[in-house]
Amino acid sequence: MLVRPFLDEQGNEVIHLAIRTASQLEPPWRDMQRIKNEICGEEATAVQVMPPAAELIDEADMYHMWVLSSRLPFTLARRAA
Repeated sequence: MLVRPFLDEQGNEVIHLAIRTASQLEPPWRDMQRIKNEICGEEATAVQVMPPAAELIDEADMYHMWVLSSRLPFTLARRAA
């Protein structure tokens, strides 16, 4: 696994996690959530990206998530107004 912190265009810290499995299969969602929690904390928000074709890099069976320092403008849960 690769853990690569960097600053985004607004100067916010983002952590890129690149994950590879021995089976070459995509890790189950629960495993990706556990990895995110163990490395960045349970309250961190992470995203996976399906890029436009022009930005696609598909040279290895690696799975990526980006852990953000801010919350997304949407969520699966209800938020208090």
